[in-house]
Amino acid sequence: MVVDDNPANLKLLIDILSSEGYKVRPANGGDLALLSVAAKAPDLILLDIKMPDIDGYEVCRRLKKEKHSCEIPIIFISALDDVEAKVKSFDLGGVDYISKPFQPKEVLARVKNYLQIKKLQIQSEKINAMLMAEISERKLVEESLFKEKERLKITLLSVGDGVISTDNKGKIEIVNEVAQALLGWSQDEASGKYFGEVVHLISAITRDRCEDPVEKVIHTGKIIGLANHTILIAKDGTERHIADSAAPIKDENGDITGVILVFRDVTEEIRKQEEVIKSKEETAFANAANTAKSQFLANMSHEIRTPMNGFLGMIQIMEMTELTQEQRGYMNIVRTSSDALLKLINDILDYTKIEIGKMKLEKIVFNFSKMVSDVVSLFKSSAIGKGLIMEVSIQKDVPDHFIGDPFRLRQILSNLMGNAVKFTNKGRIDILIRMVEVRSNNEVKLEFAVKDTGIGIPDDKIDDLFKSFSQVDNSNIRKYGGSGLGLAISKNLVELMAGEIWVDSKKDEGSNFCFTCVLESIHVKQDFPEPSVKKMIEGQVKNELKILLAEDDPVSQMVLEQLSGRKGWQVILCENGTEAFDRYRKENFDIVIMDCQMPVLDGYKATRAIRQLERQRETHTPIIAMTAYALQGDREKCIEAGMDDYLTKPINAHEFYAAVERWTKKKI
Repeated sequence: MVVDDNPANLKLLIDILSSEGYKVRPANGGDLALLSVAAKAPDLILLDIKMPDIDGYEVCRRLKKEKHSCEIPIIFISALDDVEAKVKSFDLGGVDYISKPFQPKEVLARVKNYLQIKKLQIQSEKINAMLMAEISERKLVEESLFKEKERLKITLLSVGDGVISTDNKGKIEIVNEVAQALLGWSQDEASGKYFGEVVHLISAITRDRCEDPVEKVIHTGKIIGLANHTILIAKDGTERHIADSAAPIKDENGDITGVILVFRDVTEEIRKQEEVIKSKEETAFANAANTAKSQFLANMSHEIRTPMNGFLGMIQIMEMTELTQEQRGYMNIVRTSSDALLKLINDILDYTKIEIGKMKLEKIVFNFSKMVSDVVSLFKSSAIGKGLIMEVSIQKDVPDHFIGDPFRLRQILSNLMGNAVKFTNKGRIDILIRMVEVRSNNEVKLEFAVKDTGIGIPDDKIDDLFKSFSQVDNSNIRKYGGSGLGLAISKNLVELMAGEIWVDSKKDEGSNFCFTCVLESIHVKQDFPEPSVKKMIEGQVKNELKILLAEDDPVSQMVLEQLSGRKGWQVILCENGTEAFDRYRKENFDIVIMDCQMPVLDGYKATRAIRQLERQRETHTPIIAMTAYALQGDREKCIEAGMDDYLTKPINAHEFYAAVERWTKKKI
């Protein structure tokens, strides 16, 4: 009989058992199962635990109380894969426990074992009945008994699990080969000894000696199960987890003539379960650690970039004032130092994002040659200042527009070119870009090479170049600075772009850093050139703008007011989102600069409130987000809140002007 309230499980079990020729009687609930057993007792019951009317535990408890059903072997089947559920199942009289989802072979093997035991019981009863036959037939009975015992012995010895049979006193008669291998006792060594002398069982949980199952079967006359928290100690002290059951052999009068113990080695199964639990715990711990790292990264980004915004902002404002040549020289030094500090901060944040798996690539259309030109222009003056020749060669068949992440591609190229300029004192730097493969779906594989005539790299240091915090010269007196993160970050970014990075170098002869990446090529039709920011400022943007600035940091307020004042723009200052919304309701503004992190009401909620008001008024004012957070997804979060653009702190004056003028132009 198969009892399960799930139609799919019920059908699957029926199909599995029917395929082997077993007659299967289904029951989709506990009540129906009890009625069916009362009508006709089955040879074996496969019983689900969780059922809506009566659960499997209660069904088992009632069956064991009834004389006609108490001897029926019950195998519990459940998705509850924990020790407590299994212990309770065996305590109620279950002979086995199969965890869902189950395997057909496992179900058939378990059923076969217990039906074999049942068969053996029936055979044994027949043998004993034959012994009580007429005296005239005793010889025939004895011959038949001998044959049956031989058949019984052969059956026990051929079972795939470990099998031990005893007489009604608990003395061992048969130990099959599987049991011999697990116990370390041969048939001759074990034969005639009491079960408890050969087999030692302890609890895996408490390490206490378990009750002798053979004695318990002889005393109770019932089938009992051994849970997989039972440990068998072999003759040499080896411990193995076992699970299965012990059953009585009875004659026609119901008297016990012996006991059969069938057990299976589940040590490997237990080990795998423990590994799964450990893996889940480690994964949960890693996820929690990554979440903590991510939050720490976000907080550090905010806490570092906020003062950097004031620092760099005031430098930019100072550079816009009239300075003496000496003062301008000092300001150049301050700017260079601040740029180096900002690069270090960005490298550390990027490395942390990569480490916790938060680094994601954008997919936007960009002008490839312009991107390369912009990177080269950053280092051109430094190269010329050192007397270096710098040339760029882009293969003619390289498309002019791609879909990809231009910011990260620029970051990789900038790292390599920055290193080339830093470590080259004479000669030249060549940047070579070529297409090495055209793939399906418009994908193109490009190869970049940055070749210099600099100091080169010793052979024993090349393998460490792309490792985090690794530098060729780690001594306290090293000539060249740096965090040692640039190439490690570049390597990770290249791999995110489905490429690889490598270097060929010889000490004192120069280096050739190469990397590949995969981008999607795209044809962009441009009938008219896009107007430059300068032309927009000169011809299309009105100069008298009214700006609503929501910012709670005093230094950032000062920087943005100063920058806006130099353009003649009027700034209305609010220190939190609530003030900004109230002011917006009462006045008209050309543009809103909204800090994301503010007290009382943050920038996201303030923006949503403004957009809701605008839907009623059928208006739209550009809102530019401004935040010290710089993590993947922050831009999307701003756009989702209803903001039109996104600036990260520290604010760059040119980027600030360009963003304001771009959106106010769109408004005109």
